[in-house]
Amino acid sequence: MSGQIVDIKEEPVYDSVMFYHSQCYNFRVAKASQDLRVKLEAFSGDPNIFVNPGAPAATLDMSAFNSRDHFENEELVVTPAEREKVNASLGNYSICIFGNTAATYKLTVKNSDLDHFLQAGLSESGYLEHYEMNLFYFRDPVLA
Repeated sequence: MSGQIVDIKEEPVYDSVMFYHSQCYNFRVAKASQDLRVKLEAFSGDPNIFVNPGAPAATLDMSAFNSRDHFENEELVVTPAEREKVNASLGNYSICIFGNTAATYKLTVKNSDLDHFLQAGLSESGYLEHYEMNLFYFRDPVLA
């Protein structure tokens, strides 16, 4: 693991990671009944998400949750049931971004089941599974 662990809240983090290095963050899950949503938007390179309750795993491959199976922009959703399986419904989670290549990215972490609100000037991307639906809302500041 490279770098120091950075405490983050629910605001987006813009950062970079070097080739075959990682950058780790600490996020506190305070709502046991709601999802942990980790969204990674890559601006360049090929980063992956590794999530582990408590401290980072000894090796990233040993992390409880990861996003290696997805490509490009991705959102890793860890449900309350999945967190319960690793005996960690609440508390600190380590979120590590590993650079398969040097990468720049935007990381957003939320402990929420709420729908997505779009913001003017910010991109929103992701993927859907068969028969899945995501709702997005936009508040026009002129009409608000």
